[in-house]
Amino acid sequence: MSAKRSREEGQGELQRHGPSVGVITAISIPLVPKPAASRNRVSHVKVRPWQRWDVTGACTHALVVGVSRYEHLPRNPGELSPTDPDRKVFGLGQLKTPATGALRYAEWLRDTYHMPDAPKATIRLLVSPSDFEMQNVEGFESLGSEVLPATRDNVEDAVDDWYNACRTNDDHVAILYAGGHGVELTKDEGGIVLLEDVSESIASPLRGSLDVGRVRNGMGGHPMAQRQFYFVDACRVQAADLKGFDTQGAGIGLDSPHTGAARCTPMYFSAAPTSEAFGEDLAGTIFAQALIDCMERLGVDNRLDVLGNWYCSTTRLIPALEQRVNELAAELHVEQTAVPGGTPAHAVMHVLKEPPRVPLRIRVSPDDAASFCMASLSEQNGTPLWDRRAVGPELVTEVPAGTYRVSVEINPKNPSYRDVDGWPAAAPSPMPEPVTVEVAAP
Repeated sequence: MSAKRSREEGQGELQRHGPSVGVITAISIPLVPKPAASRNRVSHVKVRPWQRWDVTGACTHALVVGVSRYEHLPRNPGELSPTDPDRKVFGLGQLKTPATGALRYAEWLRDTYHMPDAPKATIRLLVSPSDFEMQNVEGFESLGSEVLPATRDNVEDAVDDWYNACRTNDDHVAILYAGGHGVELTKDEGGIVLLEDVSESIASPLRGSLDVGRVRNGMGGHPMAQRQFYFVDACRVQAADLKGFDTQGAGIGLDSPHTGAARCTPMYFSAAPTSEAFGEDLAGTIFAQALIDCMERLGVDNRLDVLGNWYCSTTRLIPALEQRVNELAAELHVEQTAVPGGTPAHAVMHVLKEPPRVPLRIRVSPDDAASFCMASLSEQNGTPLWDRRAVGPELVTEVPAGTYRVSVEINPKNPSYRDVDGWPAAAPSPMPEPVTVEVAAP
């Protein structure tokens, strides 16, 4: 199947021809929900951090939510709820990728995220993976009992605990990532992510949702983490079931204080208003893949901080994330555009422990000289990286981001060309331009 079908028709499946790894999913993919009897929801269990580090002083607290399985949504978009035909289902079905995207981002936070002035303290993780993800995606089966399903009760507890952790120090960093089905009540009201038990209340179906915008609005006052980063990985469609209503029940949020907002509270949306977000089976959502790519290289600033470190910033992430989401979507023959929101004041989001590795391309001018040229590369202090590599027609290598010196030797000698020693070669992050060395004889 390769044709995109509209939500109004109760459809939205996209598939690329090829092996199963090539299946891409709009946020409405058919999958059988796990029976409620197997969910063990008899008693409420207190949410605990998935990862915890002993840190004193300023630190980072993260909350990650991902939902692929929906208890009250049908197998296929356009069908009635399997638990009660009177429940609103918003024209949606089951998913295969948001829980994977959330898990991969949480793993990246655990293994790679680095903020020297606010080290990791806690990561709270709530995921509702599909049966497909449980059976095919590495990592879900090994999650411990501290990782609970992303239901309203559990997410509400997690938001409260995360809020309380963040409001002890202005120098804290707060991170909230939420992925799953998403809806918009108006074109200016993004960030409503549907939780596993959405529509459990027939009268107030969106009670089972997380309103990331309202959470952000409530994270004000002092003391409170003044650096807050929000990621919303969900469609932003205006569902037919919601037309004609100003509200459909209050999703999880926080009361907004009168004492003012934090100084840096950017929101990064995986999709533009009224549009969809997509994912790829086994790999997770396009947005989660792009976000990790940007944090590790593509969104790294092309300048160092005052301590000489490479870093990813709130402002650099905006164009980098948009570009990377566009690239990944194009590879899957769909359209998706990440857009910013909130208050994206400039702030460091992640400090790399080592310089990012970037491509370095070396050319010579004129082109006809390429077959005569051997290039050597050294650091600015003269330390050699490699010696005498053939150039023609272009030499492509990968180096840590930085500034280098290129030397070109003409071999065999040719009166039309000259050796060049110490030509400057800048390889800034993320994507340097080719370095062209002029070897024409004067």
